[in-house]
Amino acid sequence: FGMEEVEKYVDVAGGLARECVEEEQCALSSSQNSAARHLPKLVFGSLGPLVESYRPDKILPHHKGVA
Repeated sequence: FGMEEVEKYVDVAGGLARECVEEEQCALSSSQNSAARHLPKLVFGSLGPLVESYRPDKILPHHKGVA
């Protein structure tokens, strides 16, 4: 991926997450559960490496990695 593509997909992912939070708030505003309406709506996620990062010299042998 080039930087333009990375920026595009990060923007799309953030927009989708925000849209889901807004839809959930609308659904909760019409529900009977008033406690849930007042809880903060959070989006958790992670962003993988944006550049090649595999380092075979840093990989432990299997028997050490699972010990």
